[in-house]
Amino acid sequence: RYAVYEEADKPRGYVMYRAKSDWDEDGIPKGELRIVELQGLDPNAGDALWRYVFGVDLVDSISYWNLPVDDPVYWRLADPRRLRRRVQDSLWVRLLDIPAALSGRRYAVPGRLVVDVRDEFVPSNSGTYVLESDGDTTRCERKDLKPDISLPVSDLGAVYLGGNSLCEVAAAGRAVADPAALRLADAMFGWHPQPWCPEVF
Repeated sequence: RYAVYEEADKPRGYVMYRAKSDWDEDGIPKGELRIVELQGLDPNAGDALWRYVFGVDLVDSISYWNLPVDDPVYWRLADPRRLRRRVQDSLWVRLLDIPAALSGRRYAVPGRLVVDVRDEFVPSNSGTYVLESDGDTTRCERKDLKPDISLPVSDLGAVYLGGNSLCEVAAAGRAVADPAALRLADAMFGWHPQPWCPEVF
């Protein structure tokens, strides 16, 4: 089933879902609604679509297998404790050209970091890189300098899209860094909304 949210006669979002009717032995509705996809162009559209889903009659449970981790649905619930979340990884990043990758994205705040990267699979990637961004323009190049942060390329990939924290990576012993550099890195790499892939590929 499909529902479309419109404003000024223009579509602003949609939801695709399946509904299965069921009742218990006492005749109490125990229907299940499974969301296939819910997309809104702005918070108003998202809120309207969730209100529509919550309003479907004779439904006891609602499930959605691919919800962004920072979706505000938790705050839309009258009783948020009834929400059950399971976080799974579904998007993996492996940087092959570090200067191009780091200079090809935007950063939330300006900053300068010297990052030492270890790459056992592609040894030519191993080295020290200087990342400089003023918020609009970014440059990354290899230089022989004392690093602020040292980490494997796999962990650089984990934080590249802004969904993970370098402070957490370092706390797990996977990165060596000055605490101030870690805080700056988290501020630079962090992003809203957090990375999410709506497609299965």
